[in-house]
Amino acid sequence: MSAKFASVVVGVAAVMCSMAVAAAVGGNDAYYTEEHVYWSRPHPDGEMSLGNIGVTGLKVRIDKGVVVKVVETVPGTPAEGQFKAGQIIVGINGAALKGKNPIVALGSALTQAEATDGKMIFDVQDSEEMASTKVAVTIPVLGAYSKTWPLKCAKSAKHQAGGGILFDQQGVQEEIF
Repeated sequence: MSAKFASVVVGVAAVMCSMAVAAAVGGNDAYYTEEHVYWSRPHPDGEMSLGNIGVTGLKVRIDKGVVVKVVETVPGTPAEGQFKAGQIIVGINGAALKGKNPIVALGSALTQAEATDGKMIFDVQDSEEMASTKVAVTIPVLGAYSKTWPLKCAKSAKHQAGGGILFDQQGVQEEIF
């Protein structure tokens, strides 16, 4: 077998394996109402820690049924005092999360807020039976990504410089770039 042919076989095998993994990790398509665009999305029968939602200071996890729950808020961040552990995030900026990949929805809202006015409006429930309330969080505006990001991109440079903004113990913003 020639080296060129062997590399093609290995490449095809790698693509097939990644497609199988994507199908396994991708979750049950019956839950989702949007096209499966990205490699990974939460499985409706699984649970996972999502961690921080960017610079909001909000830490969340995804429970069975693709339910996004608040774990905690980080002291000195925009989310501090705005959420309670166990609350359910059902929407962001007026868009419901049900049927959507919450990783993409929350990430898109974060990117939009960083590029515009810094405002993120979360729809939150204390329990699945209760009505939702709106919780506003304002994050630092870093600008939009350039078409060439991460190269020649002011926003990427700000992220590389430590996130561009730090919060002191009292929650006061300090620019570091």
